[in-house]
Amino acid sequence: MKEKPVPTARSIFVCTQGGGGKKCHGGKKLCAQLKKQVKQRGLQKHVRVCSSGCMNQCSKGPNVMLFPENTWLCRVRERDLDEILDHIATVAAHGDD
Repeated sequence: MKEKPVPTARSIFVCTQGGGGKKCHGGKKLCAQLKKQVKQRGLQKHVRVCSSGCMNQCSKGPNVMLFPENTWLCRVRERDLDEILDHIATVAAHGDD
């Protein structure tokens, strides 16, 4: 095993395990949209968007976790993505990575 530093200052994990009528359904679409917007904004050096397994919070989904903020966002909708990325862009602009 070789240990390396995390390549970006921030990570966004999106639960993509939703389906079958669970309220967390929609995570795959949110994850894809976040990845697209990160690229459009040129934030690839600052944040990595990753799909995650189940967060065991299906009734509060779709769920997103931000690191290193250690923030859990629930009931995330597509209209919320700009606010999430605006926060990351602001932090990145101030050199906090």
